Amino acid sequence: MDASEVILLFVETSGRYDLVTKDEYGEMTPSARAYHYLNAAQRWLDRELGCPKEDAWLIKTLAAGETLIEFSLARYVKNVYLQDPDDEDVKTSLPWKPAWFDIADIEADDWPLKGIELEVDDEEDRTIWIHAAWKSPSLDEKDSISFWTVEHPELLVRAMQVQTEIDMRNTQGVADFAEPLRHDLEQIWRDVVAEEMSGPPEQWRMR
Repeated sequence: MDASEVILLFVETSGRYDLVTKDEYGEMTPSARAYHYLNAAQRWLDRELGCPKEDAWLIKTLAAGETLIEFSLARYVKNVYLQDPDDEDVKTSLPWKPAWFDIADIEADDWPLKGIELEVDDEEDRTIWIHAAWKSPSLDEKDSISFWTVEHPELLVRAMQVQTEIDMRNTQGVADFAEPLRHDLEQIWRDVVAEEMSGPPEQWRMR
């Protein structure tokens, strides 16, 4: 399923038709508020379990003299490595620190969501491998997809219900929907552990 299909399924099962508009032919279009709840639900799932395919590499070329690498959608960085210029299979762990930015010096549109700083190397360009856990991509278009929309759309629908119950200040409703969701997430986690014990697939390359 894609983003719009998940939203429409949520609307049909919850009765929240206020989150869509209908044209003269009765076709429903999700509102901006519907996408807000969809992304909030996906973030909730990411935080509760973490996407089972969240573990990935970001590969960046850092010019000589540069120390800052910017990126988005990272939950947290695990390790940073320097690739040997003569052998891609040889990598050396690098010291790094979170990058700090002065808000007054950065335009809002250019604000990096995450960043790291490395020690300077004035001699040559470097290929840096960043091993991190990543958030699911934002679902902002009707045909947007993510791990959750494709593999577990039913959980995303129920997580949307959790988010709407929060806004209605219905603490019992939140608990009623969240508890079964966490049970399902636990089963998914067991599958992830089983896959890792048997040998995970090749790590994805992200640029």
